Amino acid sequence: MEGNKEQVNELVIRLSGELAAQGAAAVILLGSNARGDADSRSDIDIYALGEGPGYTLRIIDNRLVSISWHKMEDEYLAFHAPERAVYTVPAWRDAVILYDPSGIADQIKRHALEWTWEEIDPKRIDRYVADEITGLAEEVVKLVVSMDKHNWTNAAAQRSVLALRIPVILAVQKKILYRSENEVWDKISNIMGHKFSQAMKQALLCDGVVLTESCQAALDMYYIAAQEVYKMLSPRQKEVVDYACTIAKCSKTN
Repeated sequence: MEGNKEQVNELVIRLSGELAAQGAAAVILLGSNARGDADSRSDIDIYALGEGPGYTLRIIDNRLVSISWHKMEDEYLAFHAPERAVYTVPAWRDAVILYDPSGIADQIKRHALEWTWEEIDPKRIDRYVADEITGLAEEVVKLVVSMDKHNWTNAAAQRSVLALRIPVILAVQKKILYRSENEVWDKISNIMGHKFSQAMKQALLCDGVVLTESCQAALDMYYIAAQEVYKMLSPRQKEVVDYACTIAKCSKTN
């Protein structure tokens, strides 16, 4: 592990100099290598603040390296957008600053360390959750139709959309910060209780279930999540979600 750490340190120092020469105002190491829980196969996540080519993947010294360019003002905006704050805040809290001549990265990190959910209007959180759960009603309908037609390729795809999206939405509703996407599933599972946890595991094919059972489990996830956030919905949204929940429950008898 020490050899891996030395290799990463040499790589990121070299890369930060390269990005600084390209005009980056600051360069930051994020992810598992910043947290100290990476292994030799973990990718290396680099943030560059400034105007750049967006997101690129490179192989450097036989390691997968992701390089993301971000405008400085966008980082502050992320602290006030619930769907971004859940992962941006913990990422900055763990960040290792590699290059920061103006101190802007240090300023953003200090903001992240002091950040609380009070910075986000509760109505904005409710609106995001309500819009997302309502939007997934379309995936519920598509999944049920695909199951009825025995189109299992489409059903598997729609099942995956529900299984992967619902925990992320609930993380915002529950105000759960996560340092990595790998943390979302366990954190939501623990807070939502056994029924949701069991449905999520089956939808993600963790328990050796067959495809039909995993599709039904994804519908169960939606039904439970919809009940959890129902009070956030507008009358129009309740009508849409009620319809989706009804056909999701009816699919059990078909």
